[in-house]
Amino acid sequence: MKVLMVGGGRTAYYLARRFAAKGFEVVIVDRRAEVCARLARQLSATVVLGDGGDPRTLEDAGARDADVVLAITPFDQDNLIICQLAALRFGVPRAVALANDPD
Repeated sequence: MKVLMVGGGRTAYYLARRFAAKGFEVVIVDRRAEVCARLARQLSATVVLGDGGDPRTLEDAGARDADVVLAITPFDQDNLIICQLAALRFGVPRAVALANDPD
């Protein structure tokens, strides 16, 4: 199973560890170079530097082959756009967006 996560914070780190331990292929996309470098050192995951809301970045990260996309950035509007792109443009069967603000 291939899991594509957009957002490289603490949540991504812990989820990636859990998914990798279960044998899943994990790809993480983040726009901050220092976060990508840290995650690449700490995890057995593919880490892509780029904007997860950009279709080209999602394409480069392998969204077409993903079984699930997790949009876990701190920005709700970005998370929703990422999930829409994943589902509608790349045909990802499951897309989950983190909602930080319930309103």
